[in-house]
Amino acid sequence: MRTVPSDFLEQDVKTETQAARLEREAQARLEKARAEASLAKKKAGSKARKADNWIVQHLASLSEGASSALVLANITAVVGISGFLGFKAYRLFDAGRLNWQTAGLGVGVLGTVGLVEGVFARYVFCFPRWGLSDPSALRSKPTCH
Repeated sequence: MRTVPSDFLEQDVKTETQAARLEREAQARLEKARAEASLAKKKAGSKARKADNWIVQHLASLSEGASSALVLANITAVVGISGFLGFKAYRLFDAGRLNWQTAGLGVGVLGTVGLVEGVFARYVFCFPRWGLSDPSALRSKPTCH
C-alpha cells in the first residue's frame, strides 16, 4: 500500500496532463465567477426596474394639485437644506473652525441631495408632460423637453 504525501497539491507540475488539469480548473473557476457576476448584474437590474416602475406608478396616480404640492415641498426642502448648511458653514468660518473636512462633508450632503433631486425630477416633471398612462412607456422616452 502506498500513501500520497500531504504536500502533493503544492508540488511542481511535472507532466502535460497535470498542466492541462490545472488550466481546466482555472478556466472553470473563471467561468463560474463570470456566471455569478452576470447573475448578480441581472438581479440588480431587475430590482432597479422594479423600483423604477413603483416610482412611476405612484407619480402617475398623482393629481395636478398633488404634483404641484410635491414640487413645492421638494423646492422647499432643497432650499432649507442649502440654507441650513450655508448658515452652519458661516458659523464655523466665523469661529475659525471651518476646514476642508467640514466643507467636504457639506459638499457631499449637497451632492447627495442633488443626485436624489435629479433622479426624482425626471419623473415629476416629465411623466405628466408625456401624457403616459403606462409606466413601461417611460423607457421609450429618454429625454424630457
